[in-house]
Amino acid sequence: MASIRERPSTTKGGLPSYRVEWRIGGRGGKPQSVTLPTRDLAEAAAALAKSRSHHITDTEVYQVVLGLTPDSTPQCPTLAEWRDDYLTQRRKELDVQSDTVAGYAKVIDLRILPYLGHYRLDQINGDLRREWLDWLAKQPSRRGGTLSDGTIRIAHGVLHNLLDAAVPRWLPANPLARRPGSRKRTAGLPRAGRYDAVFLTPQELQILRNNCPPRLRDLVDVDVATGLRLGELLVLRVGHDVTFTSGGCVIHVRRALKKDGRIGKPKSRRSIRDVDAGANTAAILRRLSEGKRRGDLLFTAPRGGMWVPSNLNRRYWRPAVAAAMRCAEHPPPPPPKPKSGPTRGWRPDEVSTCDCPTRLHRAPRFHDLRHTHVSACVADGWDQLRVRDRVGHDSIQTTIDIYGHLWRPPAEQLDSLERLLLLAADEEA
Repeated sequence: MASIRERPSTTKGGLPSYRVEWRIGGRGGKPQSVTLPTRDLAEAAAALAKSRSHHITDTEVYQVVLGLTPDSTPQCPTLAEWRDDYLTQRRKELDVQSDTVAGYAKVIDLRILPYLGHYRLDQINGDLRREWLDWLAKQPSRRGGTLSDGTIRIAHGVLHNLLDAAVPRWLPANPLARRPGSRKRTAGLPRAGRYDAVFLTPQELQILRNNCPPRLRDLVDVDVATGLRLGELLVLRVGHDVTFTSGGCVIHVRRALKKDGRIGKPKSRRSIRDVDAGANTAAILRRLSEGKRRGDLLFTAPRGGMWVPSNLNRRYWRPAVAAAMRCAEHPPPPPPKPKSGPTRGWRPDEVSTCDCPTRLHRAPRFHDLRHTHVSACVADGWDQLRVRDRVGHDSIQTTIDIYGHLWRPPAEQLDSLERLLLLAADEEA
């Protein structure tokens, strides 16, 4: 907060002056100070700095307190008022797609505005952030329990971006930005959890395929062979997005199905790419092209038309995974027989518990087929840059974060290194 110090006159019999000091945005911000001839002016300057939550420069204080210019600064908006301006800014950015902006809006409305919406932008600081994070950690999740650490970190990131966009129009600096030299981990923000991808073995993949209906099996086979995202796979068109070659085919990824059901550009700049595939994939895509016109979808839902990813997951993928997790010799207990009507079938969570190798022992997501594809590429000797370009990651860091452990040397290579070090130690002795 702003402090006032009386400074004695440097001349005999002169009047003292008063120095007002504060830091922009509070502790850790850039130091500011003004020197004024009377205590009344100094107290007015301190009150002005406090009213702006110390987001004001010394020049601005001089101008207002000494009457050089009127205090005509517009009232800083509340977070709720700033929401629409922020989303409008993001929609104008060429590298941000509409479904991403819609996701930001949902997080703001559900996770941020209920607690912080009535605060002005210049009132938000580290203490208020910690109160909000404590409140957020107690909020219920749709799946039961409280919000996950990942959900809380996403909400914090959106709030950080909201305040970043207000600089310099409303804020001199982002009050949530980490100060130089401060600890990297912010108090109250949960640590980032490890992303656990599932990499299916050939045996697990075969068990899964055996339990997929034909339409789903085609999707599984092409996805494992190419590593495409589901949204990229579902909008492939006859004659537009596949070029057949003598030894296989090339898939031209130029479109993607968005969360809101629209078809737009792929996720990032690098996601616009060409993906080579072999003869087996080409044979599947040729078969799916038969009898269709140019521009028709290659993969269609059972009743025709485009797959809806949520329906695909709920009605086809999860039942197929559950069936693959049931052992023929040791099935789960049969569902209870109702008083009237037919007995229901097994639910997706009703699976076997035996250790038999003939069933799946873990439940992959459809996206894990993409991870399985990458693991096969690494096993074939692909480097990180080649994998990044293959799967369309915008950053090599994303590739390393998810798949970096796949490039660890095998145990026998580590044994060779140990022997080499022992040999070197013997020579020195």
